[in-house]
Amino acid sequence: MVRVETDEQKRTREAREAATRLLVTYLRSAAVGEIIPYAVLAQRSGWPLLDPKERTPIHRARSIILREDRIRYACVTGVGVKRMADVEVVADG
Repeated sequence: MVRVETDEQKRTREAREAATRLLVTYLRSAAVGEIIPYAVLAQRSGWPLLDPKERTPIHRARSIILREDRIRYACVTGVGVKRMADVEVVADG
């Protein structure tokens, strides 16, 4: 069965992918130990990251950065994300 996307679904997918690319670029430049609030990430990406249901771009961006750059981010509940130092990664497991 072939899945056919509507124009609205394509726009949403394209916008989500664009937001992910912007977040990857921004997160790569963060300092070790820096906590980046969801409000800042939402402003940088143009995606409504303040709504927990709309955080797919930040999850994807974290995966990409971990895979490509070996940089790990942790969630700070209700606040944003934190770039982890090497010792924090080891301690976190």
